[in-house]
Amino acid sequence: MTAPCKTPRPRLHGTLVTAALLLAVAAWAMPRAIQPGDAGEFATVMLRGGIPHPSGYPWMRVLGLLSRALWSAGVPPTIAAALPCALLGVAGLLLLHRVALHMVTDASPRARDVIAAVLTLLVGTAPAFALHVFDSEVWGPLVFAAGGFTYLALVRRARPWVLGLALGLAVSHHLTAVFLVPLAVGAAWPRARKPAAVVRAGLEGVAGSALGLLMYFTLMLGAQGTDAAWAWGDTTTLSGWLHHVSRGDYGVLDLSLQDNRVPAWAYLRRAWQSQGAALSGQLSPHWLASGLLVLVPCALAIRRGAPPLAVRIGLVGSALLAGTVFPLAHNLDPTSPFGQWILERFDLLPLALMIPVCAVALAPVPAAVADRGRAGLGLGVAGVLLVARQLLFTAWHGLPSGNPWVERYALDVLRTPEAPRAIVVGTDDHRTFPLLYAQEVLGEGRNVLYIDASLLFHDWYRARLRAQEPALPDIDKPVLLLTTLQADPAWNDVPLYLTNDFSRHSVGLERVPEGVLWRLVNPRLPAPPLDDVLARHRAALKTYGLLTKVPFVDGHPFASDLRATYLATTKALGEALYSQGRVADAEALLRDAIDPRALEP
Repeated sequence: MTAPCKTPRPRLHGTLVTAALLLAVAAWAMPRAIQPGDAGEFATVMLRGGIPHPSGYPWMRVLGLLSRALWSAGVPPTIAAALPCALLGVAGLLLLHRVALHMVTDASPRARDVIAAVLTLLVGTAPAFALHVFDSEVWGPLVFAAGGFTYLALVRRARPWVLGLALGLAVSHHLTAVFLVPLAVGAAWPRARKPAAVVRAGLEGVAGSALGLLMYFTLMLGAQGTDAAWAWGDTTTLSGWLHHVSRGDYGVLDLSLQDNRVPAWAYLRRAWQSQGAALSGQLSPHWLASGLLVLVPCALAIRRGAPPLAVRIGLVGSALLAGTVFPLAHNLDPTSPFGQWILERFDLLPLALMIPVCAVALAPVPAAVADRGRAGLGLGVAGVLLVARQLLFTAWHGLPSGNPWVERYALDVLRTPEAPRAIVVGTDDHRTFPLLYAQEVLGEGRNVLYIDASLLFHDWYRARLRAQEPALPDIDKPVLLLTTLQADPAWNDVPLYLTNDFSRHSVGLERVPEGVLWRLVNPRLPAPPLDDVLARHRAALKTYGLLTKVPFVDGHPFASDLRATYLATTKALGEALYSQGRVADAEALLRDAIDPRALEP
């Protein structure tokens, strides 16, 4: 009987080259201004303290200690918040690179280096990674958690309690880390397979996971301190903490507040297309071909590989659970640019797990070629071309570093009201959280009370608003709140604004354009003369500067949405001027207020 072959010790220089390239991509992609989605909220909490939205993300608060140190040292706040997340994302990819090297046992050293490096770089340079992992978001730390856990399971063959601890810590960061459970079971499964050994391993794993999940209790520390800039919910009590951690504000088992009726097959098609495109350097022509690029490597990884069969089944199970099964439970429209931007973030975990899976699938290729040296060279050339194509596509698709528009919009909203006090009501995360960041981190718009219409339902949010504006009525419906303020003479001198319409009732509120906002007209007071409206609108636009063209790219759908607001308010005022026969004033407004390039299709 021949002795089992040992996995060759990976060479270091391939890892160093991969690390250098990933760090370069991270530096290229990192944002110079706050981005849409949850980035504004996380950056605010990291730099100023508080509690993020459910389930709380305690590790983002821990990373905030480093972000504050960087900010104090003079690093711009946006980069100070994004840098720890980006570095963890790179570290996670490098751990998966080492796992891929470990999985390829029957290829030459050069071929092993090429396979591991190309797969890691293809995933690390994919558009979704560039947009979300290298930003002040949860995805970089999640990739690190997945990479670290996979390394412990496949390379270190850690004890069950260690795997359980790592899994609990990962889930305490992001709930989708629960999809690592199949890998945890496979890695902890005892080779003896005796019932007593299986039970002992299971108890160790569960105990370790429970210990790791204790990280959630840190949300009770400093949750409502005077220095906290933002605190979603109230985690100072056990009931409030449990409500927050269990995502009670959303519904414990609901993925979001939306409910789109879309066939499950559409979600799977989008997920396969996204993952297959990333793994092929954007060469996959069809979603079915992309699905094969996911499923075939998974089948091959089960059939052969260095780790035991249970471990390989667990790895494949985690990848398929996260990337093929979980998408079937989504409830966002996968065909809209906004839905795609949100859903593609859930492709990051399965893509990370596909690095070692695909490494196992590609391992026999060099051995099948008579001249292994040429096989390694051919793989290297093909890999370089695929990564180069991926980088070009990612640059075209859009990077955080190329999107200053969300932060610019937030600043323009806050600089529009000139009154000592003003109230602005709107909705959507790409408005609410950038405005939060601009106020709490950049110190802009202290005279503006921004109210998110969708959060007004929550008691904790209305309490937060009354702490800022004690006279504000405790009303949980945004339109009723606005009409109540209009009916009270005490609020006559406080201008009320909308950023956007958020319900069929808000559409009926009379308003006039003022900069990027809509100023409500109080029905109890005389309507403002059109000349006054025009003067205020021009004054607001003057503070913004010319509106240069915002590119319509797939990666920046929210920036394009906000850009349309600038055009909508000005065009509405121009139409009002045209309707009164003031053609010269209307043409002058459109000419002076908007850069003509902004009107290009």
